[in-house]
Amino acid sequence: MSHDTGDGRLRKALTALRELRARLDRVEATSRAPIAVVGMGCRFPGGVASPEAFWTLLRDGVDAVGPVPPDRWDADAWFDPDLDAPGRMTTRWGGFLDDVRTFDPELFGIPHREARAMDPQQRLLLEVTHEALERAGIALDALTGSATGVMVGAHSYSDDYAALQLGHPESIDPHTATATGHSILANRLSYWLDLHGPSYTVDTACSASLVAVHLAMRSLRSGEVDLALAGGANLVLQPAPTVAFSKMRLFSPSGRCRTFDASADGIVRAEGVGVIVLKRLADAERDGDRILAVLAGSAVNQDGRTNGLSAPNGRSQERVIRAALADARVDAREVTFVETHGTGTRLGDPIEVEALATVLGEGDDPCWLGAVKTNIGHAEGTAGLAGLMKAVLAVERGAIPPNLHLSEPNPLLSLDGSRLRLATEAVPWSTPGPRVAGVSSFGFGGTNAHVVVRQYDGAAPREAPESAPGPHLLALSAFRPQALETLADDYATLLEGGADPAAVCAGAWHRRTRRRHRLAVVAPDGPGLARALRDWIEDPEAPGVRTGSVFGTDAPARDAPPPRSLDELARAFVDGADIDESAPVPAPAVWIDLPLHPMEREECWLETGRRAPVPLMQRELSGRAVPAAVGRLVREELAAVLGVGTARVPDPRTGFVDLGLDSLMAVELASRLGTAIGERLPSTLLLEHPTIELLTAHLIEVVSPTSPVGPPGETVGPAPTEEELEADLLQELEELGY
Repeated sequence: MSHDTGDGRLRKALTALRELRARLDRVEATSRAPIAVVGMGCRFPGGVASPEAFWTLLRDGVDAVGPVPPDRWDADAWFDPDLDAPGRMTTRWGGFLDDVRTFDPELFGIPHREARAMDPQQRLLLEVTHEALERAGIALDALTGSATGVMVGAHSYSDDYAALQLGHPESIDPHTATATGHSILANRLSYWLDLHGPSYTVDTACSASLVAVHLAMRSLRSGEVDLALAGGANLVLQPAPTVAFSKMRLFSPSGRCRTFDASADGIVRAEGVGVIVLKRLADAERDGDRILAVLAGSAVNQDGRTNGLSAPNGRSQERVIRAALADARVDAREVTFVETHGTGTRLGDPIEVEALATVLGEGDDPCWLGAVKTNIGHAEGTAGLAGLMKAVLAVERGAIPPNLHLSEPNPLLSLDGSRLRLATEAVPWSTPGPRVAGVSSFGFGGTNAHVVVRQYDGAAPREAPESAPGPHLLALSAFRPQALETLADDYATLLEGGADPAAVCAGAWHRRTRRRHRLAVVAPDGPGLARALRDWIEDPEAPGVRTGSVFGTDAPARDAPPPRSLDELARAFVDGADIDESAPVPAPAVWIDLPLHPMEREECWLETGRRAPVPLMQRELSGRAVPAAVGRLVREELAAVLGVGTARVPDPRTGFVDLGLDSLMAVELASRLGTAIGERLPSTLLLEHPTIELLTAHLIEVVSPTSPVGPPGETVGPAPTEEELEADLLQELEELGY
């Protein structure tokens, strides 16, 4: 029997202690892991529809605030300068988006009827998420079933579209509840992409979207998710909330947010929708993502009981900034820009600046203060995200945009003796180390958030490698044939501009979603690819370009040998075959911005009176007329359920799932069809016959010509042969556009 010596026991204890310490260090490192911003999408006032357009607006000092558009409400009828005038507002101004009424429902698999019931905040979130993921180079189909989280901030006063529908009870349909609920702002994104991570909408008033970013960071650091979409949405569609805010005396009579200025006199409401794509920094580096900036730390706290529910608390603001800096492990002196909450009130601005001076005021390098609200107004639930996007763009580009409407600083600001500065023109941003910014957002219920943004400096600049020699395979796909043509034109322009063909082709293959309509071309170089695309646009039968369409019901050949050449790979791609990831297309060696998938928008807005159901099928169904009548019936009833004209009913091979028919619509369609043909059809009808083509064929069998159907008393001729029926069916379906 052996016994450990005292020395042996000490060595074992020391080893165990070191292992425990290493484990704790790993947990600590994970809990503070930096988070990479790898993609962004947005809509802001001033016609902003991309991060690049947002930066241009900020850099050039554009004032995007303007009069209330007439499609929101009659500003003159609702205006009264008297603060106590009942039912009136004290402003005619705001920061408004150019277009909130149009949408591309088919691209997102949403029936037109449901899209018209949907809160446009949901629709815009779908659009900007789609764009943010494409800018991040993340294929949508790669996210299916993934542990991706969705956190969206929204203000409770941004439920205007629900109020509009409830004001027209006749417009309420089975989708009204899910189409307008705030919880669905986040859940809609998870449903669309089939994401399995946490999904929730946050409402802390004006700080909601920055709180959503904080929660997304925590979810990534804990390992709960591997990718997070953090967003915000705010639209101003009807006047009642603005009347309520008027009674709180929040609005600037001059119609501008004059943050930091002696004439600051209140806020201006604004609209905005944005989404950022987040990954753990180590994962983003591993995946070769473009990293726009790093979120180094964040914190959220509450004012508690102060001298009023909506009154700002300087001490709480100090604490949340200190906590965020500690979380980021950043010294206060490293911060050289802060995007403030900056509402533009005579009392709120000094309280915020005093808190910043207390925490950040000491140091040698100037710390510039900014306020995006001077450009676009107060975007409420999206305000924090607008500020964060501004900080990310500024950190990435090395410049600090100017504040507007600042001629004489508010004398109550705590600037004397501190390093805090107010930018009135664009300022070059250079520091000895990485650029570091802070972003603040405060809710009027007392919930405060602060995020620390750091310049990404992990990858040393390097020259782009020489382009790989040809030939090159360019594989493009789109949701619609027209969109494929637009993409081909965009890629031709990119290649004609001198883009590296190897990088373009690799990016299109590895970082784009594979959609229904496909095109593939093999050429020795970039000019050759561009010429082939131009030739195909002019003549779809031009040689050298392969095209094809792949539907969800198509069954690719799984036993086909793997492609051994680029030509075989091109053929397999357009045929929709399963392609091994080891196919001969190298991963992107350098990042390149690729064209975004185009959207085909149409007006999707509230209908104040839905038409009555289509009358029962009163047709002469004698013999050979049955296939045509049933074909028309399916088109008409499907169109009625979808809320579109019969000309919009798509290719008969299209699956009902692809059309966005949910269970409610499927049951309604089965009921309408059953009533029309005088048969009781099961509620599972569309599950059993999942495409337009299969459903039509099934109903033709139900309305069998061997059991003639027609108006009472009509004499029906002899049943046609099977060959005659098939020929007639094909002819009639072709005439119907199938």
